[in-house]
Amino acid sequence: RIGYEQDGFHWENMEIANHVHGQSVEIAQGVEAGQGLYAEEGAGDQGIMFGYATNETPELMPATLVYSHQILQRLAQLRHDGTHPELEPDA
Repeated sequence: RIGYEQDGFHWENMEIANHVHGQSVEIAQGVEAGQGLYAEEGAGDQGIMFGYATNETPELMPATLVYSHQILQRLAQLRHDGTHPELEPDA
């Protein structure tokens, strides 16, 4: 079971609106090689990154991130096994 089950807010009758559109020409010329005024340059694929390498944990990730993942995994386990059915997917 995934999602919420409440009156007026239920996963079985949800609606999904997709507002994704193509990248603008102005942005594309700055990130795609072979386009725009400086065709030989391009930033490539863009992304978002969290954290940094650190020796705080065996995973080499910041301790706060590792601990928060462990807490959320445990909460999900307790929700799925029925120990705490009042927990919702976002804990």
